[in-house]
Amino acid sequence: MNKLKLSLSVAVLSLTGLALSSCQQAAAPENSAETTAAPVVVESTIEDRTKVIKHSDGYEEVLIWSDGVRLVGRVYTPESMTPGQKIPGLLLVNGWGGTVKNTSARYAKIFADEGYVVLTQDYKGWGKSNGRLYYDRYLPGGEETEDVTVTVKHLRHVVDPISFVQDTEAAFNFLVSDPRVQKNNIGVWGTSMGGGVSLPIVAGHKNVKAFVDQIGAVNHTANFFMIADRTIREAEAGVARGIIPSIPDASSKAENLSGFPNYIAMKNFEPYDYVDDINVPTLVIDAEDEEFFDRMKNGKAFHDAIKDRVDSEYIVLPGKHYDIYRQESPKAIKEAITWFNKYLKGE
Repeated sequence: MNKLKLSLSVAVLSLTGLALSSCQQAAAPENSAETTAAPVVVESTIEDRTKVIKHSDGYEEVLIWSDGVRLVGRVYTPESMTPGQKIPGLLLVNGWGGTVKNTSARYAKIFADEGYVVLTQDYKGWGKSNGRLYYDRYLPGGEETEDVTVTVKHLRHVVDPISFVQDTEAAFNFLVSDPRVQKNNIGVWGTSMGGGVSLPIVAGHKNVKAFVDQIGAVNHTANFFMIADRTIREAEAGVARGIIPSIPDASSKAENLSGFPNYIAMKNFEPYDYVDDINVPTLVIDAEDEEFFDRMKNGKAFHDAIKDRVDSEYIVLPGKHYDIYRQESPKAIKEAITWFNKYLKGE
């Protein structure tokens, strides 16, 4: 990722250089857990966990559960849809720092109006989704699950592709179980980091029938080459021993990008490992002057690897990374719609 080489390297190297005195959490005595007498707790009901809020501007706000964390998504359907009708489904996968607010405004309704049930969701700790809860003190425990009251950290804006894949898998399962969706006729659209996050989903589900990878970062080995494997192994050991905090903080922040990257997860997740298992028609859209990674080692390499065994196309649009969301957006959307219509609707 050319512009970010220095900032990424410095951020990760800082993990292994942290002083024990400043980073190691003091172990709490076993009798000092921050607990109080448990208050009366009202358990959530199925109705609470499956609540759907219909918004006047044409979408449903839904709850999706990923490893016990409450995610928020949006479902869009065509205005012309009739009761009992089943149509193809589209899953839209956000990139680094992307939320349903961005995806909905630019893509979801447009795709839905073409005749699809469209779902997009906020990752853990982004948008309206809950984040993970972090607690680093001793908790006394018995043989059964119990309610406790503690002060925890609510993790927000962590960039963790492994967690993103988990959330996307949950969203996929939510989409295919929608009674309005043809469950064996699903398209996946992933943008930026979401292109790489999509690969395990596309490779792992036979009911995915078409894939669009838009400016996708699909080769982490190439994109994060400046971070040595040895550095990551040392960081993993530091986290395991409590010397390095196990959650990213401001020291990990990359220049010009939102959120707090988990570089250990970045290095340990390799989207390109799934390329050999991609067997669905795939459209790859790249920016000609992509500045965040080498497109020849990402989108172009991905297309070259699959073009002889599956229907595929590689399109390069003018401009840089974010131009695909701006002046080149109408072209990119048109190409994606044409691709989905061909392979999901036979047009």
